[in-house]
Amino acid sequence: MEFEVQGEYLPIRLSGNFPVVNRKATFSSLQIYVGLKEKEFRGKKYLVAKKASEKDVAPEGAVVHFVYRTGSHSNVYHSYVFFGVVAKTGMQRLTLKDNVGEKDVEIEIENILPIPCIDENEKKALKAEIMNKGLLPSHYEPVELLYKLWMKEKAIPTQQEATNIEEEVITPEKVEKAFSQGSEELELEEVQIPQAQPEAKKQELVPLYLLAFEMPSAYLAVHSYTANAEVEERKFEVEVRSVLEGFRNRFYREISKIFHNTYYGWIAVTEKAIEEAERWNGEAIEVIKTALRNAKTLAVENRLKLALQRRFVKAVKIYMDVNDAKELLEEAIKKMSEEIEELQARINNAEKASMKKKIQKMLEDLIAKKAMFEKYLSQL
Repeated sequence: MEFEVQGEYLPIRLSGNFPVVNRKATFSSLQIYVGLKEKEFRGKKYLVAKKASEKDVAPEGAVVHFVYRTGSHSNVYHSYVFFGVVAKTGMQRLTLKDNVGEKDVEIEIENILPIPCIDENEKKALKAEIMNKGLLPSHYEPVELLYKLWMKEKAIPTQQEATNIEEEVITPEKVEKAFSQGSEELELEEVQIPQAQPEAKKQELVPLYLLAFEMPSAYLAVHSYTANAEVEERKFEVEVRSVLEGFRNRFYREISKIFHNTYYGWIAVTEKAIEEAERWNGEAIEVIKTALRNAKTLAVENRLKLALQRRFVKAVKIYMDVNDAKELLEEAIKKMSEEIEELQARINNAEKASMKKKIQKMLEDLIAKKAMFEKYLSQL
């Protein structure tokens, strides 16, 4: 399945005065999708979106996806999502709803026609249709919406449909004149972006905890590197490498007791996750300091000093739609059940008592985590 928009290129713009709670905890993304394609990964075929590299021009019929959120490192206070199709609409003003807080934002868009999101039932139906074609829809892109728009409805708005004004395009000059002189000849109607579901306030969303981390790697212990056409060789400071790798192994073993790795990332269901992540970030810093004291070469010492300026572990409280959260948790629990069966089989096949004891401890931790996720899911 292949598709690419072939419309005329138009200048586009989306701007607004969005709130900023904390710049370091603010995320903004503008993606322009221009097609669909199949992609094979690890033996499975996926339906993924083609993205445009330019952000200020796009072909007519392309889909614009804008996401903005801001808050603290622990909570999201304001969140905005916008979908639109590139069309000859000229300039428009509309109100973008705050999905979490109370601060709606007036934005200006140029040559973009707002379109509604799809609700969960329609998304599932489209997902099933795509899977019946032998493809898995990407989790990271709105391929269900793109598939509906381009492959099912083949809906690329014309100029007249987009503007709803007979033979008249709203230009920047007309907008400026209308707002400065109060002209009655051109009236810009404030458009409310259609929502897929009733507006979701924070208390109606489901809190989860998302883990981000970048552990110190053995690369920090490299003191010399040589490479040619035939061979590539890295030489490590053995003591520093041992300290770093020992910490990495311990981190993955311990963090897995509370977080579980899903297609959305490492997630947890308890507020202790934030405290646990902070503790591990502190331990990572102490490990780097220990490695620095043991460093014997300037190259390794400089890398470790630079590493001390980074944050290694952070957990953030996020809010998800209840249906999305249920789907994510159900998938995580299913994966844990499979891992439990594998560990039970390994215990039966293990010959050494010490190995059986080690696997048994892993099994107990996994069963406890699964029970914690199941309890949280049952409360939704």
